[in-house]
Amino acid sequence: MGIDNETAQSTIRFSIGKYTTQDDIDFAINKVEEVLTTLRPIKLK
Repeated sequence: MGIDNETAQSTIRFSIGKYTTQDDIDFAINKVEEVLTTLRPIKLK
């Protein structure tokens, strides 16, 4: 993808297609928010 390893390791890539619904997108956004809320307080090495 032409990016450095550190950036690649801190990136989430999503793909959507013609059958992806708004509900699918909303579901994914909500799940990512849940995970980030859990992970942000954790200090990563």
